[in-house]
Amino acid sequence: MRHLHTTWNAAKYLFVLACLTAGILPTWHANAAGLWPEPANLRVRVTNAASALAHATDSVMFELAGTAALHCAPDVTGAAVSGANDVEIRMHWPIIGCNPARATGFAVAVDVAAVTGVALPRGRVYPVSIRTADGDLLAFRLFDTTPMHRGIQPESGFWWPTANDALASPVSVGTGVGIEVQGSQLAVNVFGFDDSGAATWYFGTAQQIGRVATAQLVGLQQGDPLLAPMGRQPQARAGLRLELLFLSPTMARAWLVSDVDGRDQLVREFMLSRRTFDLRGSFTTQLAGRWVLVSDGEAAPRQFQWWAQAGRGEGRTQLGGSDGSVLECRLDPATGAAMACSLSVNGVVEAEFDQVGFDRLGGRGNDGAAVQLLRVPPPH
Repeated sequence: MRHLHTTWNAAKYLFVLACLTAGILPTWHANAAGLWPEPANLRVRVTNAASALAHATDSVMFELAGTAALHCAPDVTGAAVSGANDVEIRMHWPIIGCNPARATGFAVAVDVAAVTGVALPRGRVYPVSIRTADGDLLAFRLFDTTPMHRGIQPESGFWWPTANDALASPVSVGTGVGIEVQGSQLAVNVFGFDDSGAATWYFGTAQQIGRVATAQLVGLQQGDPLLAPMGRQPQARAGLRLELLFLSPTMARAWLVSDVDGRDQLVREFMLSRRTFDLRGSFTTQLAGRWVLVSDGEAAPRQFQWWAQAGRGEGRTQLGGSDGSVLECRLDPATGAAMACSLSVNGVVEAEFDQVGFDRLGGRGNDGAAVQLLRVPPPH
């Protein structure tokens, strides 16, 4: 049970250690109702310790350290792993018999795999929800254990949510996310509606680490009307937090998180995709045109032109050219976007692409060299 509790806390601050650094938050205290703890002085780090789970000793391990009121160190009451590596950990923070005048330090190893019986291998991204024993949210974090060089490069542009969120609730038309990419730095804006139904807009920046990014958003208010400049300086107000997990250059899992006094309270998950402005065209027609294959293992780039649909099956599509080349892609059933593609010439596979965007595909050639397939803009 001690492992369970430790697991919960470690998860709580997973994102803080996404870059293998410590995250510091204020000290835990019971709230006025005495039902849950406020954010605390907690530090989490990834350790090299082996898991106690016999068949998965290489599972991700964490260490949680911090301070608590004397006689009131926390305990984990349960943990679960579900879906796409989603971790939920429940905790109990004692509120009876505490001595708030004195603080004591604690440091515990967190073995999620041993608690749940589910291996947590390195090289994956773990969304972690930390809740009270009653299920109330305390914190949500993303933790990427993928080596930094294996990150996905998202495309700049407008990203739109799917029709429903992760709980099958509808997402309002007009809600979206804009992402501008400059190296590993992202500028993010989120637009939608507030509680009164009025349009609202938030802005923030984030550094992409591996496949994840966290943007602390702010909203501007009391600025000048667009057509009536008066020289007023807008005021910034604390807004939401956007957690992003990029699945491809044009698809991402996203979580909008609201907090009060540093404690996460609400989280809403949905899928984002960067779609073409021409919604009438299929992904197959979007890939039509001229492309250039650039390889680290070849001196000269090769050009291809695809215009004819060479075939289509369940969840797959193909484009062909007159030179015997075929680009075959596996489609996501929810969005119709390509998740992975392969390029073959006269029946021989030349390259496999696991990063598929509108204007660039990235992957490996049959010789193991890194390759990119780049769209050639049409002449004006």
